[in-house]
Amino acid sequence: MPWWGQDPQRQGNDELPPVPQHTRPVVTSSDPQWVELQWKSEEPSQVCTVCGLRPQGPSPKAKERNVCDVCEQRRADRARAWATQNLDTTIWLDEVADENGRLALIVGRFDLEHWLDGSLVRTLAVREPNDQNGHTADQVAKNPSFARLRRVWETTRTFWQEVAPTDEDTALTTSLVARSVKPVGPRLEIRGKLSPKRSGDTLGRYHTYELVLPPGFRLSVVWDEDEQRFITCDNLVYAAKLLKGYLQRLPKWGVDQVKSALTGTLTVEEPVGYGARNKVWGTITLTRGAEEVPNSTYTPAI
Repeated sequence: MPWWGQDPQRQGNDELPPVPQHTRPVVTSSDPQWVELQWKSEEPSQVCTVCGLRPQGPSPKAKERNVCDVCEQRRADRARAWATQNLDTTIWLDEVADENGRLALIVGRFDLEHWLDGSLVRTLAVREPNDQNGHTADQVAKNPSFARLRRVWETTRTFWQEVAPTDEDTALTTSLVARSVKPVGPRLEIRGKLSPKRSGDTLGRYHTYELVLPPGFRLSVVWDEDEQRFITCDNLVYAAKLLKGYLQRLPKWGVDQVKSALTGTLTVEEPVGYGARNKVWGTITLTRGAEEVPNSTYTPAI
């Protein structure tokens, strides 16, 4: 419904826009009948470990990873976009972790509830409080018009876009986060002859795997089928620390140490779920040494 912020006739019949009603959290719920149909199968199945809603599968690949087909497809689409277009960013927690394997989850929020319902806007005055000139307090206070409420929202949104932008056309590398968290990289690409454990088995497009490096360290990688290569998606400084037993906090040091360990024939393992032991997919025999991926320096933040 339309409304005005200030009475166009200036008779005091101001209408506050119902902004708070539009900014309340929206609670979405799945269609129970559709979910019920997903479970009506002759073959029993466990619940998806990602969404906790649908049954695992029904595709064999999703069942192997203990997820439903919907979550498996969402994961693959995001990884594909990263591998083909966004190698200057990261979507992987292993790459965001520090040299000790630790993560920091930082949450910030502006509580705009009473700004958007107009009550705090009325604490702002259009003139000096001691210069009311016969006007009442309500007449001295600013009216919470739609334009003012929008400026409040825009100001706080601009702040977050400068700190950690969510706009697709704004790069994280220009943000305040990037100035505080220095860029790392580059990543490494691994190519070689693949030998699956089961005849005819293939690697999943843009799925994550782990290469077992001596002395048993597992390096996280993504299979880029179009380029026929693995791309590292791990903190290489952390990996080098575990490989060498000591630490130098230089990204290039980590790249060089991991690169020197990527030789010969390595076991390829597939993670199959939280807390479960990895499944051995097969091996890869490197035909040449690992190489740095061009333009893959990134800010270790999501």
